[in-house]
Amino acid sequence: MLNQLASLPDYTVRVHHRAKRLLLKITPFGEIEVVVPKRFNKRLVPEFVATHRDWIEKNLAKLAQRHVNNPGGYAAIPTEIPLRAIGITVNVQRTETNSPTPTLHFDRNANTLHLNTSDPEIAGRLLQRWLNGVGKDILVPWIHGVSKELELPFDRATVRLQRSRWGSCSVLRHINLNHNLLFVPSELVRYLFIHELCHTRHMDHSATYWQLVASIEPRYQILERELYRATEWVPLWAFRKF
Repeated sequence: MLNQLASLPDYTVRVHHRAKRLLLKITPFGEIEVVVPKRFNKRLVPEFVATHRDWIEKNLAKLAQRHVNNPGGYAAIPTEIPLRAIGITVNVQRTETNSPTPTLHFDRNANTLHLNTSDPEIAGRLLQRWLNGVGKDILVPWIHGVSKELELPFDRATVRLQRSRWGSCSVLRHINLNHNLLFVPSELVRYLFIHELCHTRHMDHSATYWQLVASIEPRYQILERELYRATEWVPLWAFRKF
């Protein structure tokens, strides 16, 4: 058991006042979460996770199989990057080199990313950094346009890699967007914008909130389900912690 506890997968703990027992969850983003009742002794959580290791590994494997374009699993560096949100597929050309200075250059004319590194870990970090920059260039102006159209103003928008959600809106009307939205169809990106912009009026998921969403997007229930499953469009390298 000591060896099992020493090599546990990463997980988060969330206290829920309505929880009656320990609950183990794996999000569509591959994040492991343990829900615990209030006043539960959190020192017992690692042992609980260790006893469910087989279940965790089995379900993470199933999750990986559902992702498209991932023949090499988490470690694979892509030969192309399909940005479905904007209808563009970017080619990736990787040069294996022992250069002490890894580089990434995007040739806009050829729509090609040139990776100069032999280290897949470095390549993954460079690709995620590039993807975040594209997200800022594309998603921020996009949500500003939707905000103006719907007359639902917000204070500011930021873009970053998020491993537990597609987006969020704070009480200060600061909206965070997951740069992996670039991989999902544009219809779902727009729906995510609507979802978060409606939180500028109602911070909860009350009936009043959903009424506002429905008044803007009557198909919201269908799109909500599709967005929940949309992580299947995101290649695993884009999720991985390099």
